[in-house]
Amino acid sequence: MEFPIKTIATERQFTEFEYIRANNVKFNNLRGIIEFSYSPVPYIDNVFINLVRKHESLRTSFSYENNKLYQIIHSEDSIPSPENYVNIIENRENVSLDKLFKTELEKGFDYSTWPLFRILITQIEHEKYLLAFLIDHIISDGKSLEILKSEITDMCDKLKSKLPIVYEPQSFQMKDHALWEEKFNSSELGVKNLKYWKKEFEWLEENTLDDLIPFKIRRDKNLIKEPTGCLDIFLTNTMLENVKTVYKNINLFILSVIIYWLLKISKKRNIIVAMPFSSRETSELEHVVGYLISALYIHVDLRINQVNTFEELMLLVGRKYSNALDHRNYSRRKSVSVDPYSAAMINNLTYRFFDHDYKESTKSHSLHYSACFYPFKFSFVYFKNGRLIICDYDRKRFPENFILNNFTEFVNSFHDLPDNRFAPLDL
Repeated sequence: MEFPIKTIATERQFTEFEYIRANNVKFNNLRGIIEFSYSPVPYIDNVFINLVRKHESLRTSFSYENNKLYQIIHSEDSIPSPENYVNIIENRENVSLDKLFKTELEKGFDYSTWPLFRILITQIEHEKYLLAFLIDHIISDGKSLEILKSEITDMCDKLKSKLPIVYEPQSFQMKDHALWEEKFNSSELGVKNLKYWKKEFEWLEENTLDDLIPFKIRRDKNLIKEPTGCLDIFLTNTMLENVKTVYKNINLFILSVIIYWLLKISKKRNIIVAMPFSSRETSELEHVVGYLISALYIHVDLRINQVNTFEELMLLVGRKYSNALDHRNYSRRKSVSVDPYSAAMINNLTYRFFDHDYKESTKSHSLHYSACFYPFKFSFVYFKNGRLIICDYDRKRFPENFILNNFTEFVNSFHDLPDNRFAPLDL
C-alpha cells in the first residue's frame, strides 16, 4: 500500500470542517487526562509509535478541494519527532489544571499537517504525574478519548514492567466508514431518510432561524470562559421508580419535561432539541478512533400538532424521537443545515466521558470546560443511588434565580404530583 492515501472524509467531518471554517473557530479540541503513579516520559515515544500504527486517524491530515474534504492518511513510519507533539511541563505542585492546560487547549491545529494531537506531561505531586491528551474533535469523539486513555495506560504499564506490547492496526478504520456512508446515502434507504429530514425541517425555508429558536444563539465555540451557570437536580432511585410506575419510560419522561419547560419559558410553541448519539452500531466500529458522534434533532411544533396535556406531549416527543432514530443515517450535506448550536443540547452520556468534579462544600457538580455554547445544555449523570440532571446555561442570558427556581419546581411538579400530566399545558 502506497502512502499517503487520499480518501473521502466522512460527512460528519465535512460539516465540522465547514462550521469551523465559516465561523473562524480557532480551536476545536477535546482533552483526556490520565493519572500515573510514575513518570510516563520514558515510555511515551514507544507508546505513540504503536498508537499511530493502530489508528489511522492519528496519522491523518485533511485536504479541501472543489468543495470536498479528503482524509490524507500518512505512513506510520513518518511520525514526527516527539518534540512536535510532546510537551513536558516542569514540576508545579498544587497548580490549577485549568490554568496549566488552558494555553495548550486553546491552541488550534493546522488540518493540512499532522499530527492533530498533542501530549502534555507534568508532575503535580510526589509520585503523581498527569498526562493530558489533546486532540482535534474532527478526528476524535468522547468514546475515542476513552479508547486512547485505556491504551496509553495499558502500554505504559507494560513497558514499565518490561512486558511486550503488540498493537496491530485496526482492520476497520474511519476511511472504511466513510466509504460505507457514501454507499448508504445513495441507496434507496438513504434517499428515503434524506426525504424525511427535508420534510421535517422544511419550516427552515419559510422562517428565519432567530424566529424559530427561542433564545439568543451563541455561535463562537472559542468562548471557554464565558460565565456558565449550573443547576443540579438529583432524582433518587425511589423517585425514578415512582416515575417509572406512572410514566413507564424514565428517559422519555425527562426529555419531555425538559422540552415542556423550554417551550414554557420561551413563550413559543415551536422548539428544536438536539441529542447526540453514537454511530458505533457495529462491532467493527467499537474500537475505532474517529469522529463517530452525530445528532438526532427533535422538532416539536405545537402549531401543527394538537397537544393539550403533558401526557399528549410525551406521546408526541416519543413519536418524534422514534422517527428520528429510524432515520438516523442520512446525507448531512444534502439536507437542510441545522446548526446544533441553535438547539437546546441534551448529552445523554455517563460521567465517564467528562472531567467531572463534585464539591462537597457547595454540593455542586461541574464539568471542566463546559461553556454553554447552547442556550441550555443538559447532561445526565448516572449513579448507583439515582440520576443527576445537570443544566448548564449562560448567566449573561438568563437570571440565575429565575433558572434555579423555575426549573427545579417544574421538574418536581411532575414526579411529586404525577396527576399534573392530565392538566392543560400552560404555555
